[in-house]
Amino acid sequence: MKAKCPYCDREINVTCPSLAERDGVRQVCPLCRHPFLVFRSETHRLMQQTPEMRSISLEETGSCYIEVVDSQLSDERKFALPRGSERSFGRFQTDSDVDLQLPTCDADLDRCHAYFAHDKRGNLTVRDAGSSKGTYVNGEVLQPRERRRLEDGDVVTMGHTSVIVSSEE
Repeated sequence: MKAKCPYCDREINVTCPSLAERDGVRQVCPLCRHPFLVFRSETHRLMQQTPEMRSISLEETGSCYIEVVDSQLSDERKFALPRGSERSFGRFQTDSDVDLQLPTCDADLDRCHAYFAHDKRGNLTVRDAGSSKGTYVNGEVLQPRERRRLEDGDVVTMGHTSVIVSSEE
C-alpha cells in the first residue's frame, strides 16, 4: 500500500497492519531511513501516538472528520470517518469495542451512544443508538434510533460531549 513518509513526505510502500495490531506496526522509510509507526485507522493512531516516534494512518481518502470540541477530555480529538463506513461513538470502557472510544468521565455519554455513517456517495448521517440522555444536532433532539443527515459544520451533542463534523481535514 502507498503512503507518505511522516519525515521526508515522499511516497513509499508500507505494510497495512492487521485488525489485531492496534498498537501499530513499526516500519522504516527506505529513502530517509527514519523509523515510524503505521496504524490501520486514524482512531488507533490518535489513541496510541507517542512524541518519540512519528506515525501515519492508512485511513481511506475522502474521509469526513468528527472533531471533539467540548467535553470532559483533557485534549481535543479528531477522528476520520472514511467513505462507506459506519462507526459507533461512546464512552471508553476497557471491555468496549466501540470504534470512537473516548476516555472521558462524562457519565451522560453511553458506552454506545450514537452511530456516524459516511456512505459511498459522501452523505454523512448520525443515528441515536437509543441513548439514555439523547443525541442533539444543532440543539435539536433526535428521537431514539432516529437518523439525521449532517452538513459540514453541524454540531452533534451527546451527554456533555459535543463534536463538529467537517467534510475534509
